[in-house]
Amino acid sequence: MEVKPENIEIKIDTKSKTPVYDQVKQEIKLLIASGKLKEDEMMPSIRELASILQINQNTIVKVYYQLDQEGFLYSLKGKGYYVKKSNQDRKIDKHRMLEELTNEFMEKVLKLGFSSEEIKDTIINKLL
Repeated sequence: MEVKPENIEIKIDTKSKTPVYDQVKQEIKLLIASGKLKEDEMMPSIRELASILQINQNTIVKVYYQLDQEGFLYSLKGKGYYVKKSNQDRKIDKHRMLEELTNEFMEKVLKLGFSSEEIKDTIINKLL
């Protein structure tokens, strides 16, 4: 089963201090953790994803390699990269990602001067 390019929604913030490769890697991790990318689905080719995102192919090579090393993807020589079978560690990664995103969010909104009460009220309203 192959992932269609239109099924991969990756947003890159060119104004972010986070490197592009890291943004792409985190977005793919989110797609896998959320189940939008399924086990054994073939990822777009390096050339194809680089073209879609309008970034250098070497960036995608780095992303795919790191995701392979971290257990999110696996490669078949001459065929490409595939989404790796989910496992117990994936649940841990999902919670770690939640923690990292929450920390990043809190750091930004506190810098903007919002109080803890304002932040809590806003989050509660979004959840309702």
